[in-house]
Amino acid sequence: MLPGVVLLGDMPPTRRQLVEAALLCAGSGAMISGLEACRRFGFRNVPADHRIHVVVPQRRKAFSSPFVVVERTRRVPRPVVRDGVPVAPLTRSVLDACRRLDNPDHVRALLTEAVQRHRVAPARLLPKPQWNVVLRTSDGEFIAIPDAWFDAGLAWEIDSCEFHFHRDDYARTIARNARYAAAGVPVLQTLPNRLRSNPDAVVTELIAAHRAAESTPHPPVQVMVVARRAS
Repeated sequence: MLPGVVLLGDMPPTRRQLVEAALLCAGSGAMISGLEACRRFGFRNVPADHRIHVVVPQRRKAFSSPFVVVERTRRVPRPVVRDGVPVAPLTRSVLDACRRLDNPDHVRALLTEAVQRHRVAPARLLPKPQWNVVLRTSDGEFIAIPDAWFDAGLAWEIDSCEFHFHRDDYARTIARNARYAAAGVPVLQTLPNRLRSNPDAVVTELIAAHRAAESTPHPPVQVMVVARRAS
């Protein structure tokens, strides 16, 4: 079935056997996440997907296959046992599922069910960012003042097209993005009109970018809060 995993018998493997094979191949400490984990939590609005998402420690030498998606992470959560299978906690499983879905309706349905039926606080699905912060390198060099900063190490910039109509403004944006890249800071750029016209898609992109930032080493930056004057 997988390297080092053999199915004894001539019948096609069951879903449970595929899950067990994925865990055996991934090794100790592995757990199921994503859509397969959501099914085991009892979710009803889970789109069909034959792949099994497995989370393993960062240094584990495990590889994906046609039916197994292996994700290495530095932040290994404590698993929850569902029907004898170790699965990632509910919030982690939902987020892992959402960032691999390309249909906004499926993402919306999954998030809605997580909040309404499983009573997951929306804040747990997308941590609250910091506003009005200054990012500097470990040496104190200025990087940028992002519109929003997430503790996972993600900068969010809301860049207007009108702002870029002027050559100098466009050049400043390019220079800013270059500083982000040099500092190893992932940045998500969003057009203001999409916040009004397609907010669900923006949320989906933020969740995916946040989870991607969590799976990589945190950039070595200093975060300084800008004090506001009282009006």
